[in-house]
This record gives sequence, structure tokens and C-alpha cells, in this order.
Amino acid sequence: MTKRSGGSDNQDNNGNGSKKKKYAFMSSLSIQPGMQGIYINCPMGRELQAAKEMKQLLDNFYEHHFSATLESDKTSPEKKKKEASIEDAFLDEMQQLSATSDEKLFYSISIGIDCCAFIKVHKSIPIMSFFYAFVGNIYAERKKQSRYIQRITPIQNFCMANVQDILNMAKPLIHEHFPPQEETESPTKSFAIIPRIRNCEKLNRDILIPEIAKLFNGPNYKVDLKNPDFAVIVEVSKTICGVSVVKDFFKCKKYGLEMIYQEFDPIH
Repeated sequence: MTKRSGGSDNQDNNGNGSKKKKYAFMSSLSIQPGMQGIYINCPMGRELQAAKEMKQLLDNFYEHHFSATLESDKTSPEKKKKEASIEDAFLDEMQQLSATSDEKLFYSISIGIDCCAFIKVHKSIPIMSFFYAFVGNIYAERKKQSRYIQRITPIQNFCMANVQDILNMAKPLIHEHFPPQEETESPTKSFAIIPRIRNCEKLNRDILIPEIAKLFNGPNYKVDLKNPDFAVIVEVSKTICGVSVVKDFFKCKKYGLEMIYQEFDPIH
């Protein structure tokens, strides 16, 4: 029988356990295909604080809006269907969630990359409606709500970091907003492709952007890198890739919370 090493469980063969200890506060689970959630960018060494801060913000926001749905039961279903605002759509979807589930709605998962953290969002939550409402609440309250979070990015789905899997996953997300067009009379829409690649040598911008651009099948779909109707966010971290199609990306400062706070208070 082989005798076990007497080293710490947090140490590798070289005795270097600092990085594992650094991310030990998060779940031992890894990001898996099919997950959804929110990427967080933060200062180096502040991954722990940023993840805890983000989870607390999400918990508080969810509780506030979910409680609000209980008070909105008196509103007629017919009237609700006619209201098209983001907040109303979000509240309608929240009413369908189970309040008795024991599974955590928001869960910190380590991605093992400096300056990054990730919060897994339960599948029962409509990620984009929730995210837009969360950002809208920040604008509505017009006050700084975080210290360590620099930027947040919603992720609708994950797959393995290879071109074909990324295209297969991105296609339905893109076609939801950019269905294939055949006629020039079709509505004009603009898009931008925003790849962010970390610790992955087999993929780069020159590979991903042209391939993803082929998914926009329409004569009136145009590239706009300054103010697109929608931005396709492609987050590659090591062997996993997350994709989302978001609106108001540049209008909302690329969802950079620090930049949004400065908009409220120029001397912040």
C-alpha cells in the first residue's frame, strides 16, 4: 500500500498551496455546460470579497423583488400581459418560481483566475430579465452599492471552449434576437461581438469573431462597435466558454459598476 504524503490537502506536489487556499472559500464545483450566472471582475486579490459582495447584493435584490410579487397578486392577469416594461416582465417570471426550494439561488464557484469570480444563478431564475432588473435597480437607486466589484457580465449558457461547441450554443441565443432574414425590408439591427479570452491558447479573437459573425444571416444586420442594439459576449476561461446576448452594453458602461457609480457622482 502506498503511503500518503503528509502534506496539506491544499498543497500541490511542489508544496505550493497558496492559489488553492485563495479560492477555497468558493464551491469545489466547477463551471459546467448548461449553467447560467454572472461573471465578476474585481481587483487582484479581492476575489473573495467581490464574490461575497455580489452574492449579498443578489440575495437582497431577489428577496426584495420576489416579496413584491406577493403584493402584486391583486393586479389582473389581463393588465399584466399588456405591460411590456422590463420590470413587469421580470416580476411576472418571478411569480412562477418556487419559494420552498432548498437549493441555493446564488452560488459562488471558483474559476481559478485572478481578478475574476463567478456566481451561479439557479435555472429557475430567468437570467437576462433578472440581470436587467438588477442593473435597472442600480440606476434607480443612484448610489454606490459595492466596493470590490468592478464589472458584471451575465452568462446565459456555458459550453466547452472549442469553436464548434461555441457556435452550436451561440446560435439559438443570437437567433432569438436576430432571426434569419431573406428580405431587405426586414428590420435593421446592429450587433457587436465582444470576446474575452483568459488562459486559453487555442482560441483568440481572430478565430472567434469571423465564425460567430456568420450566425447573423440577414441583409439588414450590421456591425456597430460603438452603439449596437445587442452585444454578443463570449467569455472564455481556460477550457470553458460562456455566451450571452445583451442589450444596452455600451449605454450601461459595459456593465462596469465603478463607471456607473461615477456617472451618479462625478467626484466619486
